[in-house]
Amino acid sequence: MVSVKDEEWLFPFYDWQPPAPAGEVPGRWRQATLLDTTLRDGIQSVLSRYPSLEQKLLLVDLLMELGIDAFDVGFPVSNPRHKEHTHATVAHIARRNPAARLVCLARSKCEDVRAIADLGQAAGTQMEALVFVGSSPIRLMVEQWNVGAMVRWATETIDCAIHEGLVVNFACEDATRSEPETLRVLHTAALEHGASRFTIPDTVGICSVASTTRIVQFLRADVIQGRPIGIDWHGHNDRGLAVANAMAALAAGADCVHTTVLGIGERCGNVALEPMVANLYYEGGRAYRMAVLPRLVEWAALVLDEPVPTRHPVVGRNAYSTAAGIHGAAILKASRLAQPELIANIYAGVDPRLTSRAVEVQVGPLSGSANVEWAAANLGIPFSAELAGQALDRAREVDRILTDEEIVEIARRVVTGAV
Repeated sequence: MVSVKDEEWLFPFYDWQPPAPAGEVPGRWRQATLLDTTLRDGIQSVLSRYPSLEQKLLLVDLLMELGIDAFDVGFPVSNPRHKEHTHATVAHIARRNPAARLVCLARSKCEDVRAIADLGQAAGTQMEALVFVGSSPIRLMVEQWNVGAMVRWATETIDCAIHEGLVVNFACEDATRSEPETLRVLHTAALEHGASRFTIPDTVGICSVASTTRIVQFLRADVIQGRPIGIDWHGHNDRGLAVANAMAALAAGADCVHTTVLGIGERCGNVALEPMVANLYYEGGRAYRMAVLPRLVEWAALVLDEPVPTRHPVVGRNAYSTAAGIHGAAILKASRLAQPELIANIYAGVDPRLTSRAVEVQVGPLSGSANVEWAAANLGIPFSAELAGQALDRAREVDRILTDEEIVEIARRVVTGAV
């Protein structure tokens, strides 16, 4: 049995994590970073509302307060308004954090990287061009491309980017459906022309944890071969595995994951920021300021008209709530031990206190008397077996969770003897 300790609290649990593989880089999780792509890949999805520049900048401020210092800020050649917003966002971040990593997307076209260079020159900051080319067989068939032409486009663009003083991050779009030899040829050529980082896009979210591990290890072993080249993981959630794949990518040798607030993005979305922050915390990774998350997601939900799912990890309304009788009984017993860390963690995989939340025990059709006792204590009303019986009867009668007002009214009737 091991223990988790963070400042003032300590609680026991058994850790089933496997031991670190032989040769693993020490402190891998501490080195892992998150790059926010909400303002690029996130908002290019289907949204009810698109944010104004002022709303974007406040979102960026909250992300920086959280501890994010790497941003994919846009695709400047997409349209004039977006270019204007990207210029302003780059300047804003550079003023607030001159050391921030600032990335813009670029097709394999010199005009795209020149637009990115203009951003950096205007803001007086270093820019990184994420140069990409589609590489999967289905894309090649649709576009009628061949690998030789793709190598030429990519390397010419990388040469332009290096000439403009940009850092080059190279990506094969739809890499996770691409043939190994195609990936080897394109990435090797990119390295030879000066790329210093790779991004692996799981563009349509088809990876399993096993295939994520395999493609990251393939690039590390077959292409990078020990050179100091960073790997970013850019995942999507079409099969519901975005966060799991992101964690697998880091374990396999990636060092950065692209995330979006609330996981917004094309189709089923991108890797969600909130569970990634929590997972890195529990893996001993970088300590992001998790208490900022509720304000961040509240703002994002407002300006994007994108409601926070009630069961969204870490920040959802029901993330720390239970109405089950067995769970309620265990939480009540933990409270009697007068150890807050036990209350917070007996039935929670993320300590709610990290986001300034608390465990919530509700009274519903599947609750027990412990749920009612917990509710009574929190509402400041006397508990009795009669209160428990009447409250549970009412919950089963209406077949839903009781409100605080309903529980208080039932308690009043018990005390006064009203029918």
